[in-house]
Amino acid sequence: MGHLTTRERTYHALVDSRTSLPTARPPLLGRGPSRWLGAAGLAFLAIAAALALHSARFEARAVEATGVVISLERRSPLETAASTAVIGYSAGDGVARTLRARVWRTPPEYALGAPVAVAFDPRDPGHAHVRSFAERWGVPLLVLVAGLPFLLVAAVGLWRARRRGE
Repeated sequence: MGHLTTRERTYHALVDSRTSLPTARPPLLGRGPSRWLGAAGLAFLAIAAALALHSARFEARAVEATGVVISLERRSPLETAASTAVIGYSAGDGVARTLRARVWRTPPEYALGAPVAVAFDPRDPGHAHVRSFAERWGVPLLVLVAGLPFLLVAAVGLWRARRRGE
């Protein structure tokens, strides 16, 4: 192929561009908004996993005590406002402690004077929570559910980009 005419060079360039293989792989998280939405979704997933692991480790070492609802706190003075229980408990060392349930409900979940299962850390009896599914897993599940739309939108964007061959 010594001297090629302009027409021949154009032809060879066109054939080479159609038959050459792509040299770079597309990014793992896609391009554009899919990349950032995917990263945000993965961040939510990592945070949810860390919170769930923390909760599981606490439950593995926690000791149970029976507490009593000593008062109900309301978010506002309205009768229909969400409320939570303030629970008194003792960790077996004779020291009276209180904790406020993390979950707010309308109507209140507990009545005054009702017994409540409390889980506390024997190394730090002041670190306690009500032993219920919502108290244990509510925050990790909420963070996970908040991150799922990000992952879904990123997955659809990535799938569409792969179909287009980007």
